[in-house]
Amino acid sequence: MAFVIEHMDGPLYEWSFIEYKHAASAIGREELWVTNLSRRGVERISPFASAYTKKAHQLLDINTLCVLDIDAEETLTPARASRFTHFVFGGIMGDNPRKHRTSSLIPGAKRFNLGKSQFTTDTAVMVAYLIKKGVKLGEMHFAYELEVNVEEGLSLTLPYHFLVIKGKPFVSPELIRHIINSHSF
Repeated sequence: MAFVIEHMDGPLYEWSFIEYKHAASAIGREELWVTNLSRRGVERISPFASAYTKKAHQLLDINTLCVLDIDAEETLTPARASRFTHFVFGGIMGDNPRKHRTSSLIPGAKRFNLGKSQFTTDTAVMVAYLIKKGVKLGEMHFAYELEVNVEEGLSLTLPYHFLVIKGKPFVSPELIRHIINSHSF
């Protein structure tokens, strides 16, 4: 079983790197693949996940995978997830409003959504992982938007849904630090 992020943003931006690393730390190095990377991207990702320059459709049998696409008509359930060994995500973040780029991933593949909310890549991976383990989407808790306090009297709002685990949003502390440190106001 593998959860496959098809990197779709060209350069491996630091926030993508951090999200991919966070997903791997949550589900395990063996279970996370990142595809469509530059050679330098493969070098950076390889310490914590399987990393490839090839695209997912070049590595996988279309019959063993499903693409997680917010625009898919049907929602992934544990019963549906049991039919697949690979779950493919578009490694896309930062488009608000969305550009619907995941729809271009692996034409002809089965497609399911994880609800109609836009997730960060690491959240999407974790949600699919939990569904594959038998947890229903309706049993999970989510927070919409995450407010990041930059300094007293100043905050940023991340306009995505975040899985809530043990009362806390599933987000990398490293990503929060990166957001705070990379914005000038």
